[in-house]
Amino acid sequence: MLPPALARYPQFSDTKYYKGMCIYSKGQNNQGVELMREAKKDFENGYTINEDNAIYELYPYQVNWKAIKL
Repeated sequence: MLPPALARYPQFSDTKYYKGMCIYSKGQNNQGVELMREAKKDFENGYTINEDNAIYELYPYQVNWKAIKL
């Protein structure tokens, strides 16, 4: 079952990243890392938070992609 955000927006990079982290923490390392890499590609293609001032302020759940090394 997909999280509601991914069911509605399957390329939402932030949600996909956090799902990958959850899968990774459950011991499914390869699948978790692969999902996080896919999320990074989605981010690079522009699938991220698209709200006012998003470039100036990180929302509490927003992934800081500059700090992530995959």
